[in-house]
Amino acid sequence: MSDPEDKSLRVVPEVEEYGEPEGENGDNHDAAGAEADALGHMSRRERFRKRGIYLLPNLITTGALFAGFYAIVAGMNGNFVAACLAIFVAGALDTADGRVARLTNTESQFGAEYDSLSDMVAFGVAPALVAFSWGLSSLGQLGWVATFVYMACAALRLARFNTKGDNASFTGLASPSAAAIIACSIWAWVEYGGGVPGVIGSGIMAAVTTLAGLLMVSNFTYFSPKLLNFKDRVPFVTMVFVVLGFSILMVDPPTVLLFLAITYALQPMSRYRPAPIPSSEITPESIYLNRRAFMKNSAVLAAGASLASPAVAGLQPDDDITPEQIATSYNNFYEFGTDKGDPARYAHELTTDPWRVSVSGEAGKTGEFEYADIIKGMMVEERIYRFRCVEAWSMVVPWMGIPLKKILQQFEPNGNAKYVEFKTLVRPSEMRGQRSFFSGIDWPYVEGLRLDEAYHPLTIMVVGMYGKTLPNQNGAPWRLMAALTLKVLLASLLSAPLVWLAWRVKLDLDQPGSGLGPDAGETLVHYLGEWSLVMVLVAFSISPMRRWTHYSGWLRSRRMVGLFAFSYVLLHFSSYLVFYLGLSWQALFEDFVERAYITAGMVAFFCLLLMTLTSTRGWQRRLRQRWQQLHQLIYIAIGSALVHLAWLTRDGYLEVALYSLWFVLLCFERWSAGAGPRFSLRRDVQSPPG
Repeated sequence: MSDPEDKSLRVVPEVEEYGEPEGENGDNHDAAGAEADALGHMSRRERFRKRGIYLLPNLITTGALFAGFYAIVAGMNGNFVAACLAIFVAGALDTADGRVARLTNTESQFGAEYDSLSDMVAFGVAPALVAFSWGLSSLGQLGWVATFVYMACAALRLARFNTKGDNASFTGLASPSAAAIIACSIWAWVEYGGGVPGVIGSGIMAAVTTLAGLLMVSNFTYFSPKLLNFKDRVPFVTMVFVVLGFSILMVDPPTVLLFLAITYALQPMSRYRPAPIPSSEITPESIYLNRRAFMKNSAVLAAGASLASPAVAGLQPDDDITPEQIATSYNNFYEFGTDKGDPARYAHELTTDPWRVSVSGEAGKTGEFEYADIIKGMMVEERIYRFRCVEAWSMVVPWMGIPLKKILQQFEPNGNAKYVEFKTLVRPSEMRGQRSFFSGIDWPYVEGLRLDEAYHPLTIMVVGMYGKTLPNQNGAPWRLMAALTLKVLLASLLSAPLVWLAWRVKLDLDQPGSGLGPDAGETLVHYLGEWSLVMVLVAFSISPMRRWTHYSGWLRSRRMVGLFAFSYVLLHFSSYLVFYLGLSWQALFEDFVERAYITAGMVAFFCLLLMTLTSTRGWQRRLRQRWQQLHQLIYIAIGSALVHLAWLTRDGYLEVALYSLWFVLLCFERWSAGAGPRFSLRRDVQSPPG
């Protein structure tokens, strides 16, 4: 029999949080008696403690719930900044309640369920209603649909979390992070856009709200903040960067928080890898010829002249193979006409037998060679490349070819060879495009590669496609398929600011003041200085990009990016020396001594100069381990450059804050990967035994 005093309570031994009232008809009486007998050995005080709830963590959860409720009320009253701040307060309290419960050993099922319901209000209902009151209501049905989608996705996300219990990582964007994106977007708009948005702003907010909701129910994997360990000791410099990060946050809270929220939401995309194409989907086996038969036929292939080819985008395109009929009938081959169908119609007019190749220049073997003799005995490789045309079309084709490196090595290039030049055939009698009055092209077409680009593993001379010999309209007997390396792409992007600056200088020369403004010198110094900092940060980002993308090509581009960065720094320094100091070295010395911001800039300059001079492999061999220690000067260089920029900033510190945030995030990434600087004030001394 149960204790009479306990008759009104149902005690559940496995759950230690709360009691449940008995049903009106006494349905729980027998169960209560049986379970109370199981605990009959406990004292009345112990049983009372078993039925209670833990106050401290649930009190914090109640605070988060109230913050979410306050956000709803503030949003309905038009106080949107206060509503956004309340959502962040709810986020802070939501983080605190779980940690407090774990630290005080007061975790409970009741607390977990209460926290989940609080999260639904604070991060599901509150952000959606604040966004609706702010701007989505003006969109009518579209607005409330976006609002409902977000709330429904938040509910589904919380339900999935409760059933799966994400620990090491989150499946789908966490609801506090999704709420932060919406709150920061509204906060930043109110701060800089002013008040309620128009139709365009409301439409953008509807898209952001819907996307945030869909990310919550996605299968993307997100890093869990639960893995952060705040109990272990950290290097002193870590605390310095924490203070710096907090300072940056205080400069422009809505912008910095929005940047952090979006960065976190997009982090799974940086780890995305396209699945490799199964071999069964490449092309039917029946259309491939026997390799020996192919090699036998390739010796008498028809001749072609199109050495220029679109750049290779990769070895594993994410689309299906382009049908052979399309690949052989839709071509760019101006020697036969400018229409895409002209090559297929007229390429048969070209005589392809015999075909001779002329080799000249810095090589041990030069002269004219038969094409069949050049490729004789070479192994043909099958490559699946996506190539893109500058006219915005692309194809995925199974090519068959020979690495250009193997072909060039036959002719024994000497040490003076730096480039490879290709020239196409000029034969107007058989190529109607060359004899056309409207051609306007200076034949022959010439293509050039650096020797390292020609030796790149992706660069091949194509001799076949779809398991067959190469058709005339596709460039028989062979065509160049050159890889667009990351170096080429980065070099083009890094040169863009200088191209833009050159154009502005030309405008200014034609009409003073039109390109660079009334003070051309100040414009040049400021423009080059800011881009110098950007380029140095880009160079600093190379190693993290290697770790994020798992692509080793980033490391091969590191020195080139670093040299680009220093070239911008050198131009910035030169423009300052010319336009501000009139090439006076004495004035430079005086500025260095008397002006702190010049001192900071010169420290950054000399650090980068020393790193540039020792960036070669020869210096790496000479310095060995000290080379890496020397190149940790990059931290001092970037820090000094940020101080230099901050000292010169007059119209707000948003740019300084963003650059500093970029630097801080990269530092944290490097340290988390074990690649950050290590500071030591003494040599390691082995402790005596015992």
